[in-house]
Amino acid sequence: MTYINRKLHVLIPFLFFSLTLGIENSFAQNLVPNFSFEESKEKPTSMLDNGHEYSDVSKYWKTPNLASTDLITPRFKTAKFEPIEAFSGYNMSGIVIHGDFWSEYLKVKLNEPLKPGVEYYTEFWMAYCGDYNKDYASRMTNPFLGAFFGDSFFEKNNEQITRQPQVFLKTQVQLKDKVWVKFSGSFIADEESEYLYIGQFANTNDPANMLLGYYYIDDVKVIKFSDHSTVFTPAEYAPDGLNNIYFETDKYDLLPSSFKTLDEVHGFLTKNLSLEISIVGHTDNRGELHHNQALSMNRAQSVFNYLVNKGIAAERLKFSGKGASKPVSSNLTEDGRQENRRVEFVASGELIKNTDLAQVNVTEADLSYRFSNELNVNAKPYQYNFIGKYKDIFKCQLRDKTNKPSSILKEHKSISAIQHIDEVIKDQRLVFINDSPLHPQTRILTKELLQVFSDKGFTHLAIEAFTNGNERIDRIGHPTINMGIYTDEPLFGDLIREAIRLDFTIVSFNPSSAELDRAKKIVQKNMSLSPKDPKLTINSANWSKAMNLNRQYSKNRSAKYLVLTHKNQTQKKEMNGVRSMAYWFQQITQNAPYTIDQVTMNEQCPATEHPVYKFANVNYPAVLKQYTKIYNAPINEVEALSDLQIFHPRSQFVNNRPTWLKQGDQKVSYQINADQYNMTYPLLVIAYSPDEDIEIAVPLDVIEIKNNRDAMPLFLPPGKTTLVLKDKKTRKKLDIEVQ
Repeated sequence: MTYINRKLHVLIPFLFFSLTLGIENSFAQNLVPNFSFEESKEKPTSMLDNGHEYSDVSKYWKTPNLASTDLITPRFKTAKFEPIEAFSGYNMSGIVIHGDFWSEYLKVKLNEPLKPGVEYYTEFWMAYCGDYNKDYASRMTNPFLGAFFGDSFFEKNNEQITRQPQVFLKTQVQLKDKVWVKFSGSFIADEESEYLYIGQFANTNDPANMLLGYYYIDDVKVIKFSDHSTVFTPAEYAPDGLNNIYFETDKYDLLPSSFKTLDEVHGFLTKNLSLEISIVGHTDNRGELHHNQALSMNRAQSVFNYLVNKGIAAERLKFSGKGASKPVSSNLTEDGRQENRRVEFVASGELIKNTDLAQVNVTEADLSYRFSNELNVNAKPYQYNFIGKYKDIFKCQLRDKTNKPSSILKEHKSISAIQHIDEVIKDQRLVFINDSPLHPQTRILTKELLQVFSDKGFTHLAIEAFTNGNERIDRIGHPTINMGIYTDEPLFGDLIREAIRLDFTIVSFNPSSAELDRAKKIVQKNMSLSPKDPKLTINSANWSKAMNLNRQYSKNRSAKYLVLTHKNQTQKKEMNGVRSMAYWFQQITQNAPYTIDQVTMNEQCPATEHPVYKFANVNYPAVLKQYTKIYNAPINEVEALSDLQIFHPRSQFVNNRPTWLKQGDQKVSYQINADQYNMTYPLLVIAYSPDEDIEIAVPLDVIEIKNNRDAMPLFLPPGKTTLVLKDKKTRKKLDIEVQ
């Protein structure tokens, strides 16, 4: 059970594409009419005198005896107490429990009778009113306080009713003053029952075991529901041995075959958040001592860098090299030398062995989708996006959308970005478009544009984010978490699935370490940069990507390429000593790609937002034309870094999720009730396509639910979906049908 101190919570109106609190998946199945007491024949101004009065003012709700249950509305006044705010909406009911001589109840006829042999889930919320008797001591629940289902009856007295509730709290819980507590449970009906009763029923074997005082009741649900979830244990994430970390001969660049073991170490560190480890590199005895020492140090640092880039805090890791000084086998044989070429992990002075990691049992999802309270100060901001926490990325109050016309942009004309791009790309063979993990809405628009590009003859989608050549989309057939950088985000997975559906050839153009080494020499000479200048590394990487893209592009002269790249890679000018991939491509090929920027004109914290975007007011992804002047220059001259800039609308939220999640898609909002599955909070809910491997696939959606009143719907395509529910102790899997 969960305690929640309530602040004002009003019913959210139906708006924004019917994005509501899971109405279509939860409340639509509720068998209780007027579940939140919002519908009333009258709005009482005071406490009622008998059960007949309650039946007269409350729609559908009645009492099973003459005791004076109350309907509490905003007009309600009494000298006995000041009502707390309703759990939801404006109205609630109130009951007095005085003991065996006087007890009040709620009674309602269900929308349909319970059917024998069918399982039902029931819940309602209750709060204690200490002001009524000026007694603020907490109360303990008991097995006769709850919900009873049966036939219709009415007792012409105000005494306690003798019945055994089917739903009650099996573990005693404290009811505290002015704190809402959830009562919930499931049972299988043993007879046809038309009515629901709520209150403190009499226990003839223990008459003194009852609540006394005044109580508020709100939000009553009865749902036909069976828990078909099963405990889900992922495949063991145990290595064959921690020496499975490989390097090219006499080099320190990690080979992709090392990634699995390193990801297991990452999982181990993720599960043991207080653990600090040392990474120790070793070589065999071939070569000079100083060379082996440097090589072992560099190899340990490569492992260090890999783990830090995966999200492990740098302060939890140390690295060192021992050269050939600590052999574990003979250097006289090749097998022995292979064993000596190794990287070891040491924790608290002890060597971590494979048996330690065999206890981890994590999936790829565990390494990417973490509870927000586990994302420490070193976490990447976009990791909040992975679990549906878009608001948490910016750590600031985003500007609200305003409908006031801008005096600076008053002459601008906005047109649909999709419509405009459809017109301008017809004669293009190569188009760059950027995205940002901080702005997932850019990926939604890119997904929508794929159909436009496909219709215009584009056949290849080149993706900068795909950096892991070991997991290729053409081999696996669906997007996976480990395909590269930023690929964990569910909307990125949607984009890739759409590209597959449209038969795009999906390629990567990321350089190898050898290509980067060659690029550094070329770029250093071209730009006259110092070998120690960090801009040399950035420019060399961009040059290599442009060169690899050109190689592929040149081999397919008849193909049209859409290049999905990162934030600043569409810029056609050198900025602060950095040349983007688009810049280098144009210089290498003398062929200017058409570039689309959809990141600059997007929402940010007010202090860092683009000054032009501050005055833009668009309701959909748009292109602005017919600009007035700003800063003594037209906007399209101020921002001439790209051929086209897309203005994204400011985010609006319903149930804590941005409304752009349903942009251009036929997705359905689906609200999961974790209490039905006996899960605790916080809770991660991860949705997968049943046709994909949930051990490695990019999910359809991921949300974190903080408590059992946190409104966080999933957004899912209609049809079959597999859900994984994960709290801090348990993981369950279930299949659902989204309608």
